[in-house]
Amino acid sequence: MNKLTVGLEQEKRELDLGADVSVPLTFLIADIKDPSKRSGSFSKTVELPGTEANNLFFAGMFDANSDYTLFNPNTKTRCILTVGSKEVLFGYLQLKKVVVNDLGDITYNVVLFDS
Repeated sequence: MNKLTVGLEQEKRELDLGADVSVPLTFLIADIKDPSKRSGSFSKTVELPGTEANNLFFAGMFDANSDYTLFNPNTKTRCILTVGSKEVLFGYLQLKKVVVNDLGDITYNVVLFDS
């Protein structure tokens, strides 16, 4: 089971990935040929569902007067991607787009970058 944790120390929270979401990571060829010179990996766009936990975390995105208490799109947001029991990516989350469909369902498109 995949898990996405954002924030640091006492501010950590787990975001919902959804049941059918896989997180494909892309590694540079140099990372595979010589791991000691690894420059980093990133994910393709990951769609996070508009669940209660995700909406709470990204809530400031819908309010022009928000103080960005939990998520500030102008700063790097620490994240840890865990697959099974292994941490496979320790880096940053970047919000690329918020999609609201005609029914009012929300999807957050994010990219994860290795630090």
